[in-house]
Amino acid sequence: MYERELKVAKLAVERAKKILLNYHRKELEVSNKIGVDIVTNADLEAEKIIANTLKKNFPDYGILAEEGGTEGNQDKKWIIDPLDGTYNFSRGSEIFGITIALEINKSVVLGIIDLPVLKEQFIAIKNKGAFMNKKRISVSNVKGESSSVILGGGWFAKESKENESKGVKLAKDYNYGFRRYGSAIYSLALVASGRAEAMISTRHKTWDVSAGCLMIEEAGGICTDFNGNHWSKSSGKYISSNKVIHKEILAILRE
Repeated sequence: MYERELKVAKLAVERAKKILLNYHRKELEVSNKIGVDIVTNADLEAEKIIANTLKKNFPDYGILAEEGGTEGNQDKKWIIDPLDGTYNFSRGSEIFGITIALEINKSVVLGIIDLPVLKEQFIAIKNKGAFMNKKRISVSNVKGESSSVILGGGWFAKESKENESKGVKLAKDYNYGFRRYGSAIYSLALVASGRAEAMISTRHKTWDVSAGCLMIEEAGGICTDFNGNHWSKSSGKYISSNKVIHKEILAILRE
């Protein structure tokens, strides 16, 4: 199921990847968005080629894209972030990527995360598992404060004094710290592939987390809101984890 959709989504990613790698570590046209967010000509060109590829092959499917917004059928749609980690990209960092998800009747059924410079591609299909470079992946079994790696996103610790204190507690309690990489999809991919135990986010959008949350669930993990309910695009605040440490992270966030 969804074999054709996956084939076309991978083609769209490959086309966008060529654009991003061509611009990487070169001079960019950078514009400011709301707050600290920026957009570059690389974002716009990559999104255009992804959307055009998907629309040409699936004209009945709608689009929800970071830069272009909504278009067409929203009950059956592609969710696109052509360049996650734009600031990293603009500074020449290798931590950035492309993500595409397919949502059918409010359920994400397919997801791709591609990290071009790192040469890692993650694919998940609902009820079929998660894979990195065609090899099945799974979340870690690591638990406890001495070994767990917790990732932060969406300016979690800076959003409020309350969150700041919780961020400090997480950093103190977990010996390997509370890390932030500047790319939601990279962080979610680390959790899905067992290289980190959890990610906490408060400001990421649907296009940031849709493929990644499916990836984590198909790899044996869990993605919820801060109340422990299954994640949705309206949640706004997300915890994704290997399940093993989920309850203890939730407990800290509820304090």
